[in-house]
Amino acid sequence: MWFDCQKILSEIVELLVESPNKAFMASYWGMIEKVEQIPIDRAAWTISSKRMRLKTKRAPDRS
Repeated sequence: MWFDCQKILSEIVELLVESPNKAFMASYWGMIEKVEQIPIDRAAWTISSKRMRLKTKRAPDRS
């Protein structure tokens, strides 16, 4: 969780530094909302839900 939040926060700082004119303000709030939403989404995770997500990722492609 913290890794994902830090990644987005570093993207915000990078965007601020590299932003021409006022382009930073247009995308800033959306990125802050992502950071705030990560702990909310992860609070609902359980061991069983994580296992199910991992099983679907590991399932072989039957194409």
